[in-house]
Amino acid sequence: MADINPTVQAPLNKARKDKFRLILTLPPIMRDINIRTPREDFFVNLDSLQFSIYNITVPKITIPEVPLHIYQQNYNVTSYDRPPYPPAAINFAIDNEFKNYWVLWKWLELINDPLNAGYISKEAYPFNPPKTIPEQYNYVTDMVVVGMDEYNKDKIKFTFKYAFITTLGELVYNFRDPEETDCYFEFVFNQLDITLL
Repeated sequence: MADINPTVQAPLNKARKDKFRLILTLPPIMRDINIRTPREDFFVNLDSLQFSIYNITVPKITIPEVPLHIYQQNYNVTSYDRPPYPPAAINFAIDNEFKNYWVLWKWLELINDPLNAGYISKEAYPFNPPKTIPEQYNYVTDMVVVGMDEYNKDKIKFTFKYAFITTLGELVYNFRDPEETDCYFEFVFNQLDITLL
């Protein structure tokens, strides 16, 4: 159906790289340790991470072809197959109290305890995970990237379903470099959905 009130768009209006925001909710296993008070060793503050993010790459999307060799020529047809997505990376500036770095470290720590090994199950915490999510999936969450126009109006939404952290980048200290300390983390996800807003 045709839009009866089409928006007049100038051909020079183009999307900008710096017009986005990331919406990250903590996985179920971390939700009860998210607090807004000063930093503590056991707890995390998700807001400290979200305010420091400055870069994310939406990975490429592919459905490869399958070549059919017929009469000494190749004819391409679709495979109807969506291969696994590559990991997505997010860059962020580390705050002076390392609270944002701590959120990501804690997520990795809950997936695999660095001192005792293994997944930290619900028995290790004073709360019970939601009954609707099997315990083995308590470490996953949905991550959303919203692209905006030049007036900061939401225009497109990328939803990464069942995402979890796999890598926390290295830190490089250097007496000759007084710049801010940057870091990155990578996450994998199972499905990607795109919606116009």
